[in-house]
Amino acid sequence: MLNEKELNEKLAKRFGFTMDLDNESGAYGLWFFRNVREDLPNLTQSLDACVKWLVPRAIGVVMAKDGYSSDLAYSILFRGWLSELVFDMSHPALALCRAVEKLIDEEAKHDAMHKM
Repeated sequence: MLNEKELNEKLAKRFGFTMDLDNESGAYGLWFFRNVREDLPNLTQSLDACVKWLVPRAIGVVMAKDGYSSDLAYSILFRGWLSELVFDMSHPALALCRAVEKLIDEEAKHDAMHKM
C-alpha cells in the first residue's frame, strides 16, 4: 500500500499533473497541469482538492471504461468511498483517494487484459 505522499503523486500524475523543469527559473521538480505551473494539490488531506481535481476525472474514467451514465458513475465512486470510510472515518479525503486508486487500478487491469 502506498503512503499518502506516493498516493497523492500517483493520482495527480494519472489525472494530468506532470513534474518538469520550469523554463523561467530553471528549477526541476515543479508541478504543471496542462503546461501551466500549478501547486500539487494535497488530495489525501483535502476534500476540497479531491472535488476540484479528482472526482470529475474519476467519474470520466468510470464513464469511459464501462459506458455508464454520470449518475451511475457517481454512485459507483460514492459506494467505493463509503467502503473505504469504514476503515478510517477520521480521514475522508484519504478514503476517497483510496477509492479512486482502486478504480484506476481496475481500469489498468481491464486495459491489460484487453491487450492480450
